[in-house]
Amino acid sequence: MTMPELAVWRVEALRITVFGVEPLAAAGQNWWRTVTGQEPETAINRPQSGEYSEIGPFLGGQLELKVAFNRADWILSYPLIGLPGAPEPSGTLVSTLREFAFSVSKWTAEKPVAASRVALGSVGYVQVENIKAGNEIVGLYIPYMDLTKVSDLTDLLIQLNTPYESKLLGSARINNVTKWAVLGRQVFAIGPTGMPQIKNDIAVRSEFDLSTATDGASVDLSSFGALSSEMIDAVEGVLSAGLKL
Repeated sequence: MTMPELAVWRVEALRITVFGVEPLAAAGQNWWRTVTGQEPETAINRPQSGEYSEIGPFLGGQLELKVAFNRADWILSYPLIGLPGAPEPSGTLVSTLREFAFSVSKWTAEKPVAASRVALGSVGYVQVENIKAGNEIVGLYIPYMDLTKVSDLTDLLIQLNTPYESKLLGSARINNVTKWAVLGRQVFAIGPTGMPQIKNDIAVRSEFDLSTATDGASVDLSSFGALSSEMIDAVEGVLSAGLKL
């Protein structure tokens, strides 16, 4: 068995997070429009709790800006991907992640906040024939764990952090958390009669969460474009060749 090709991985969700040095004031700042070039469909402001959100379509999915206290999350999701007629990105997981990060970098280039940390994440999946095949695929991505000897293993969930030194940030540590799971899913699809039908399948799910270290120096958001590119290279490297210690 070989690793799935990059083009096979489907996108569930992508995320970029910025932690401000101080509380963030997003209302009326047009951050969503800066990233997308459009107006959001919905904007919700809760000043008493320090929460603000904007939501609308983007890159074939749904983009949500969520701001709470000093944290801003940009979340691009494809909740119905894989179902007939459901919207989905035009590119691969990695190419969509690069396009998403490029769009958010329009916002960070304006340096609207002083940032203490940044993070980038992705959730993807690939369908497999059965649980045994899924376990074997996870074993290919984590070569120092032999999962072929436990073929009857079910409900597999593994989390690892394999940090690396950033060339861009002067060898500062970047946390590289990955989660791997083999799971059974139930999804609803519209059948030929127009009635919803339940479909069962098995999938390998990969989740990446890369972030600058909590004990590191503050992050200059003007360099976010290059930093996010370095992080995405790490994601692509793992999905192409597996984890390395």
